[in-house]
Amino acid sequence: MDPGAGTSYLTVVEKQIIVNVFKKVIIDDPTDKTVYIVAEITSVLGVTKSTVYRTIKKYKCTQMVRPFDHKGCRPALVKNFDENMKIAITQIVHSFSIEMKFPL
Repeated sequence: MDPGAGTSYLTVVEKQIIVNVFKKVIIDDPTDKTVYIVAEITSVLGVTKSTVYRTIKKYKCTQMVRPFDHKGCRPALVKNFDENMKIAITQIVHSFSIEMKFPL
């Protein structure tokens, strides 16, 4: 796992590694609390605690490892305008550029 990629999302393989280490620690010592298990996983893999908690929680709920659900970005403001509004805005912008008077 790349420690320099702090803002990237985990791949399915990386999530599977976290789950496999979690299973191994549970098999070795089933009496450990989750806090100690997560601390051990973070020290071994170099992943933040919140990432480990989130991955384990999703695994316990679904019993499978899924890729990140990327919903996409925020829709553009222009998509909310109808064609007449776009034409009106274009005319206003062009009138400023033709007269060389830009509002401040």
